[in-house]
Amino acid sequence: MNIAEIVHKKFPNNESHHRVLSNNNSTGILLSGYVRKNSHTGSHIDYTPSEYHGLFVLSGKGIYKDINGKEIPIESGDFVQRFPNKTHSTIVTTDDWSELYLSIGHKVFNSLAEIYVFSPDKPVLTPGHDFELIQQMLDFHHRLDKANRIELPLLMNEAIAIISKATYLDRINRTTTDEMNILAMSIKYIEEHITNRISVEDVAQYVNMGYEKFRKLFTKQYRISPGNYILNRRINAAQKLLSSSNLSVKEISLELGYPDSYTFSKQFKKITGHTPSEFKRFYYL
Repeated sequence: MNIAEIVHKKFPNNESHHRVLSNNNSTGILLSGYVRKNSHTGSHIDYTPSEYHGLFVLSGKGIYKDINGKEIPIESGDFVQRFPNKTHSTIVTTDDWSELYLSIGHKVFNSLAEIYVFSPDKPVLTPGHDFELIQQMLDFHHRLDKANRIELPLLMNEAIAIISKATYLDRINRTTTDEMNILAMSIKYIEEHITNRISVEDVAQYVNMGYEKFRKLFTKQYRISPGNYILNRRINAAQKLLSSSNLSVKEISLELGYPDSYTFSKQFKKITGHTPSEFKRFYYL
């Protein structure tokens, strides 16, 4: 018995649960369900959802087609993403299609896509038949049905964790073991030298890879450039020092390898929206 048959035994009929965290569906919608489809009635042609949908394909095959006519094959083990306000078609081509799905409001999705939690440029992910991911979706579906009102925000976090895991597994599956080791070495090197004025070139040299090849690999895997990653980690370290020490802004800028406090303050405000002094006052009111 395969995983699709096991899940089907849990759902003799199609089933869905719909909950909202607020009166605004674009923000607070939570939806989960299981459905079986066939090639005659299961397709969505030129569909434009108002929220985000994530569909884990348990069995069957199909095609994702964007508005420009580009086609991406879909098969069992794929995670299909329907993006808010993006017209597309999902065409079921076999009669044994079954899926687990979930939905969240488009405002929540947009805010998380901006920080690369999801892959907004990839409508079809390939996480494979990961048991933990499937179990997460089954647990989420069950809990969504039983949860009381005050538990719903926790379930929003669970929905986000599911989509994040599908995205992570897709990236892992598309990256070789050697490349993953290189990326792990680069992250470790950055963390160990976060108080130094390291550059992307320094990190690429450390992992014995050309600058451009390393930059592309890092950006593909983590959805953020290595330069911006280093900057964000340095600002994160600055926030910790500002909130937990008595060091001055100038002392912290020197601690983190900045040439002067002006450069540090400028980058800090660009990332956080506040100057280091404003941030520090917030914690020491």
